[in-house]
Amino acid sequence: MSQLINNLLEYNRVHRKRKKVENYDLNKALDRVVAILQISIQGSDAKITRGKLLSIDGDPIQLAQLFQNLLGNALRFHREEAPPEFDNNSPAT
Repeated sequence: MSQLINNLLEYNRVHRKRKKVENYDLNKALDRVVAILQISIQGSDAKITRGKLLSIDGDPIQLAQLFQNLLGNALRFHREEAPPEFDNNSPAT
């Protein structure tokens, strides 16, 4: 419950502050998050396959947070019989 409250407070702070938008390489954001989550990635036998990502306009901190939330959730909430996989080369279905 406390994590939910903290997430709601963070969400509220994002909307109150105007972030500076800049062109940011998503590869850097993903590199940073993979480094942060390296222990969890190894512990869950996760497989991460990466291709080249684009540069987009946005807030670097929020973009890194997006990747961290996506990968963190994939590491936490996966079937026990199958290790999590992340492949940004796969076509969306």
